[in-house]
Order: sequence, then C-alpha cells, then structure tokens
Amino acid sequence: MKLEFMKLPFEDKSVLYNIMQLYYYDLSEFESETDKFDINSHGLYDTKYLDHFWTEEGRYPYIAKSDGKISGFVLIRKTDPNVFAYEVSEFFVLRKYRKLKIGSFMTENIFNIHNGHWEIRTLLNNIPAQDFWRKKVADLTEGNYEEKMIRNNTRLAWYFNN
Repeated sequence: MKLEFMKLPFEDKSVLYNIMQLYYYDLSEFESETDKFDINSHGLYDTKYLDHFWTEEGRYPYIAKSDGKISGFVLIRKTDPNVFAYEVSEFFVLRKYRKLKIGSFMTENIFNIHNGHWEIRTLLNNIPAQDFWRKKVADLTEGNYEEKMIRNNTRLAWYFNN
C-alpha cells in the first residue's frame, strides 16, 4: 500500500469539509449529553473554525492517502506563537482504514514535521481514541509525558515534548 501525507491546499478545502461531516458523526457517539454534535437545519454539522486553517498563521491542515484515496486528516494548531507549542485540534481516520496503521503513519508525520511541546485531547467517553493516543504518546516519549483530566473532567489530555 502506498501511503502519502500532505498539507491540504485551500483549493481543496471542500474535501476536508466533507470528511469532517463523517468525523463529527463518529464523535457524536461519544458526547450525546450536549448539543455540540447536533446537525443544523440543513442536515450538516457546523465547521465554524475550518477556514482558520488557511487564514490564520500557525494552523496546519493535513490529509493522508492510501493508494491515492483519502484515508484521514489531522489539523494541527500552534498554541503559542512565541514557542514551539502545538495541539492536535482534530484527528480522523476513515473507518475502512483504521486497522491499516494509517493513524500511526499520520502521527509519525506530524511529529516529524512539528517539534516542540504538545497537547492532545480526547473526549472522555472516546475510549478508542484514548487507547490510540496513550500508546502513541508512550511510544514516542518513552513514557515521558503527563496525562490528566481537563475541562471539568470532560476531556483526557496528554502533554509532552518531542
């Protein structure tokens, strides 16, 4: 399988918008007690900050492809313009590709491209994401990371340097 990882150009923003509909649908399973993942009157999830990944400095939209087909995306945001501090804003692998190590491929790429202090968060009920990130962060840092509950115990976060 040929894997590719690339920054998504503005001209292809609609591709990311479409994939984010699937991403939000998947996430809605893990946060049903709020209206954050309700669809709007047009039957779509709102993606109000998506344009910022092309209009604001320090935001990086990436997609992954498997044999030329889009298999996932990751949105990275620089959290402090004065230091190398980043967060994984959004991370998604299409279900078809989840057992094919696409997520691992994407994490290897983002951590090779962006070095510094990292914050990664998951929804508290998203156990598959927690399992994935706990293993990836532990492997990357050789166990040198901090894991803690944040946002009134609604998110689990990892903090580390790479």
